[in-house]
Amino acid sequence: MKPLNILYFFSFFVSIQFAATTYINSSFLAQFVSEKNVGLIYALASLIATTLLFLLPRITVQIGNYRVSNIILLAIIFSLVGLWQALDANSGIVMFILYFVMNLLIAFSRDIFIEKYSRDKIAGRARGAALTAINLGFVLAPLAAGILAQKSFNNVYLLAALLTLPAFFFLIPFKNFHDPHYKPTKLNEVWEKFKANPSIFKIYLTNFILQFFYVWMVIFMPIYLNRHIGFSFEQIGLIFTIMLLPFVLIQYPLGRLADKIGEKSILTAGLIIAGLATLVIPFITASNLILWAIILFATRIGAATIEVMTESYFFRKVSASDSELIGFFRNTYPVANIIAPIVASLVFLFTSFQGLFGILAIILFASIYLSQTLNNH
Repeated sequence: MKPLNILYFFSFFVSIQFAATTYINSSFLAQFVSEKNVGLIYALASLIATTLLFLLPRITVQIGNYRVSNIILLAIIFSLVGLWQALDANSGIVMFILYFVMNLLIAFSRDIFIEKYSRDKIAGRARGAALTAINLGFVLAPLAAGILAQKSFNNVYLLAALLTLPAFFFLIPFKNFHDPHYKPTKLNEVWEKFKANPSIFKIYLTNFILQFFYVWMVIFMPIYLNRHIGFSFEQIGLIFTIMLLPFVLIQYPLGRLADKIGEKSILTAGLIIAGLATLVIPFITASNLILWAIILFATRIGAATIEVMTESYFFRKVSASDSELIGFFRNTYPVANIIAPIVASLVFLFTSFQGLFGILAIILFASIYLSQTLNNH
């Protein structure tokens, strides 16, 4: 089997364990803190992850990406077992932070593997295929997680631990992986590269806005649907399964299309679709499962498009040895997890959940400027 195909399987199992917990984490934490303060725990975890992502290239130089990946996977399983057994706030919050941080770090290690075996001319389809493998896990997991969460959140974490185990098997072929020359992350050098190529900086900002969108949706949408609209977790699991289908259905074809015509126009279309669909959310108050599934499905058509275009554009411009840029690019999610909850806390001072989603739509529309000013190839 070709290395990239093996990595797609590895990506799937890393993804499905995280997907199983993603949309119940905020409700799990809301057992211990106020629902409007849950985001602050994400912010703390992300601050730790951001720091470690700057250090990870140096660690990888010392022991190699294969060993780093195995250590991270072991930490993920340890934290999931801890969450399965968690009975109080202290153990639950500490294990969640460890789990969340390790999942952000494994994305960096996965990127090093994939970038090593990708070529510029197939960057779009390679990233599209990788994202399809990752997001297939996000489509399959929420329904099962929603059913388990009806009885206990802890059981979902046990399921996630079991789903992580096959990832070790798909790492074995890379035991003798020849690591590229890693460059330690230096902010001044990253900034100089951004100045030399403004389009990389713009795609970084676009990716940050996408991650900002994900953070608000992941933290606040499950709470909103459960506590304010009135859906059960089983119903929410079904809604999210439908919602996430675009990530499996459209990313690979869009990646191939980007290889032919470039990312710029497709990225702009994705931002418009995501913005329009998100703008509708504040006006829906009925607990109509089909209606909510359609609207959230539309938001993810936009998000899936944005995701594959930012990935394709960025990785077409860098190489596997640009670990400092890859690390900085991957930092957008933890950085968004620091900033987005703090912004949300400020937004909640003068508006409600509906206002939160309205502001999110405005942010998406504003980012169209970034996509329109990119250099296409």
